[in-house]
Amino acid sequence: MRYTIEVLRMTIKEGTKKARAAKATGRTGQYQVRDMLLKHFTDLTEDDVVSRPMGSQGSDIMLSTAALAVFPFDVEVKYRQTIQICTWMKQSEERLKTTDRYPVVFSKCRGRGNDWYVTISAKMFLELWDKGG
Repeated sequence: MRYTIEVLRMTIKEGTKKARAAKATGRTGQYQVRDMLLKHFTDLTEDDVVSRPMGSQGSDIMLSTAALAVFPFDVEVKYRQTIQICTWMKQSEERLKTTDRYPVVFSKCRGRGNDWYVTISAKMFLELWDKGG
């Protein structure tokens, strides 16, 4: 019985370490996307594009009114080893039922190069294309 309790304690500690590591990795991804947006939209400041604290509900990147004027997207960031686009898009889309922003997922496969990928629905892609950008 005592051995079982020790194994359980060790398992819980290991799970806690893994959860902390996963949050740290996710936070790194959010910072990379934030920095990418700030580099591209040079008129925006760090106050306009903010990484949301881990575990908070809502967009992973909080955008000011000024930022939304040039980048009207709800940003979900995924920095993982495996890709689950359908699940991530659903998560992003469900959050937007009451806004006029576009859901978008920035994703990057850890350990597979430096490129970030952006996923949007085909309908939204074509609407944006028709608008000229």
